[in-house]
Amino acid sequence: MPNQIISTRLANLDQEYRAFVESDFIEEAAEVFSEPLNISGRNLEVLQNSFYLYLLFFLNKESTIEFISTNCDLPKQDASELFAAFETSLPDGLNEMIRGEYISLNPSEAQTGLASEIAEAEQTLSEIQGLRTMAGDASVVAQAPVNTYQSSQAEILTRPEEPAVPTPTVLPPRPPTDNPPRWGSEQ
Repeated sequence: MPNQIISTRLANLDQEYRAFVESDFIEEAAEVFSEPLNISGRNLEVLQNSFYLYLLFFLNKESTIEFISTNCDLPKQDASELFAAFETSLPDGLNEMIRGEYISLNPSEAQTGLASEIAEAEQTLSEIQGLRTMAGDASVVAQAPVNTYQSSQAEILTRPEEPAVPTPTVLPPRPPTDNPPRWGSEQ
């Protein structure tokens, strides 16, 4: 059954891409990238199969790394570095095409991937220290209780009007004079 699914997937591929997948690129890449980690025998076949499944859009990047880590008995960091080396060895533009094809063949993965990207972005944003802004300062000032007057505006407006009490005006006494003031030209 798996061979039939793989054959169907290969038959549906673009002819040029299918020729690339069926070439000896996967075997050569697996041999070259496995040497630093001393991967051989059965683990080398597992590595080749993981690359093959990735190029046939059955596994995405994270799944391929997990597959290599689990089945080749490698730490996740080593598996991640191994896959990164494989990914950089692919021809230009092929990685984007593989991601696009994988998402079109596995639409449920696209939503999961988007959700994880959003969660990662939110986590990164929450770690950023807040910037001090005028709006932030204004909100802090607005929250602080500042009472300049003992009465509020509502109390002033609703207070019953008190009748005005005239204040007696006290005039200073007049200085004593012998001559009354003169007005006009009379003498």
